[in-house]
Amino acid sequence: MKRILPFGLLLIALAWCAHLYVKYRVAPSIHPEQFNLTDTNNLAVDIESGEQDYILVNFMATWCGNCINELPSLERLQSLESKRLQILCVSDESLTKLSAFKEHRESHLRYVQIQMLGKPYFIHTFPTTYLLDRKGQILYTAIGERGWDSPEVLSELRELMR
Repeated sequence: MKRILPFGLLLIALAWCAHLYVKYRVAPSIHPEQFNLTDTNNLAVDIESGEQDYILVNFMATWCGNCINELPSLERLQSLESKRLQILCVSDESLTKLSAFKEHRESHLRYVQIQMLGKPYFIHTFPTTYLLDRKGQILYTAIGERGWDSPEVLSELRELMR
């Protein structure tokens, strides 16, 4: 019995590590040209045609408390970096729900619907956010809520967007 207990604890620890790996791993790369996005006006979104050199893709949900909490800081980040940075709030929820959510919050962010979320982009936690360059190279990854307009995050983002 004494020999079985350490082995059982080791198995439990390994199972927990595997769970955390699956939950918190991130996409090795993202190809924006493969996104099938529709905005709240029911128009297809071509994120490569924007004027900005960088895209902040924020995978979120309207029911997610942490997603809602970080929206004001995303709004402020958008106003501070609008010339260089396009922010997309991406969800697999209906356009009707996204439109109502945007109106209720009086948001100026761009909310878009993606046709398939989850496995292709390794999204297991909301919010999950990627800063991408024009080639789809991931420059920054954030899992969970951030203060996007905090001095620390702004400094790091600005350094990456040089």
